[in-house]
Amino acid sequence: MKIARMLYESGISVPKLKGWEYVKVPQEFDKPRKAFIMEFIEGRNGCELYQGKYSNFEKYELAVRLAEEEIEKAKQLGFNLGFDEGNSSNYILTPNKKIKLIELTEKGKKIAINLMRIK
Repeated sequence: MKIARMLYESGISVPKLKGWEYVKVPQEFDKPRKAFIMEFIEGRNGCELYQGKYSNFEKYELAVRLAEEEIEKAKQLGFNLGFDEGNSSNYILTPNKKIKLIELTEKGKKIAINLMRIK
């Protein structure tokens, strides 16, 4: 959570931190597990914008450009996306055309900036 807070406080566009909670997701696991909770981000990830029910190539191109800009800002702070760089499921374009990165790494290790959508 420390790294996620650093990113958020440094102005990198990531979801706002909520904290650690125990959650139970029946489709995923039986017992409650400790989970890193962040704000829910309304919008669509790059994969959804590229193909399928929510595809919109204009929005996809915008999302790619905005994500690349945020990734570059994160790199300048010493963060990187490792092998996932450019993965269009690792960012969300919001309805007001802002981007939120939802997965980053530090020194080659994944950190807990990941979003699970639960409905």
